[in-house]
Amino acid sequence: MCGKGMSDVATGGEEQEEGASTEFEDMFEREDGDPKEEESNSEKAIGYLSEELQAERDKIVRTGPFSFESIPVFMGHGTEDEKVPIEIGRLAADFLDIIGVNIEWKEYEGLGHWYSSDMLRDVVRFLKGLDGWKDSTDESRTV
Repeated sequence: MCGKGMSDVATGGEEQEEGASTEFEDMFEREDGDPKEEESNSEKAIGYLSEELQAERDKIVRTGPFSFESIPVFMGHGTEDEKVPIEIGRLAADFLDIIGVNIEWKEYEGLGHWYSSDMLRDVVRFLKGLDGWKDSTDESRTV
């Protein structure tokens, strides 16, 4: 529920549990009745998670974008993974995309809970595509 709940919060979607009241309640409404100022999807998800973990959200000091929003992420997953179902990876990648993370998702047909030469090749390609990545085989060039 936590991952799905955070996705719903970040996208503004509503999750209606069976038997729950159909009356709409704005989870972002302040006690004084004023809605919170516009938050990014990342801020909404972090706020939801903070409440779920009963953490103090006001201790998060923002001076700019969240650092995780500026870090490209590569995620690869085998379609035959017997330990972690591929759907979990898909949900994680979708959620990271929703909250603004630059995510590259790749599925590897027939691969179980391991890595393959194709996955390693994709990881190297991904890393070489990052700004500032230096190829150790050619010290004179920056990719």
